[in-house]
Amino acid sequence: MKYEYTNENDVPVKITITYRELVLLERLLSKQEGDWRYDEIHGDVKDAVKQVTDAMSTHYQFKQYRLEQETNNA
Repeated sequence: MKYEYTNENDVPVKITITYRELVLLERLLSKQEGDWRYDEIHGDVKDAVKQVTDAMSTHYQFKQYRLEQETNNA
């Protein structure tokens, strides 16, 4: 997953984060529940985890379908 952020000085920051790091970040933020400073980013991270999980699931289903098609055609 790639994340782009522009800080206060308008300097773009580009980050590449793995799914595992994203999940660990979500777990860390979930322990900060009730702290208003973390609520917004926790919601964003949860949404990102869901999007990545959905994309991985769709990719896996497609690969499984292609494998079944190749097996049936052989």
